[in-house]
Parts: sequence; C-alpha cells; structure tokens
Amino acid sequence: MKDEILDQVWRTKDAVAKKYGYNVRTMAKELQRREKAAEAEVVNLHDLHVGRVCEEPAAYKTKAEE
Repeated sequence: MKDEILDQVWRTKDAVAKKYGYNVRTMAKELQRREKAAEAEVVNLHDLHVGRVCEEPAAYKTKAEE
C-alpha cells in the first residue's frame, strides 16, 4: 500500500536536505532563523506534562495578537 502523504513528506525532506548540502548544522541554523522571524508563537514541548490529559486545548496566539 502506497501512502501519498508520506511520500510527499519524504520528497520535501529530501529537497530541503539537498538545498542545504545535507548539512544538519546549516539546516538547524536556517530553522532557528525562521523560528525567530515567525509570526506564530513557538511552543516548548519540554514544558508539556507527558501522560497528562489536557481538558481544553492550549490557545495559540500570533505575535501580532499579543
């Protein structure tokens, strides 16, 4: 069985890796640059409580909404 969505994710991953010469450090720096420029709030997953069920979803705000 072929998963078209997964295939697209892999193609995108391969294209991004190729763009940065398969250099993980270069890709990480670019992601950090994009993160700083993003309009959306970045969520730190380490702050989440593993195994705890959330009763209501977290509210996410863009920087413009703050």
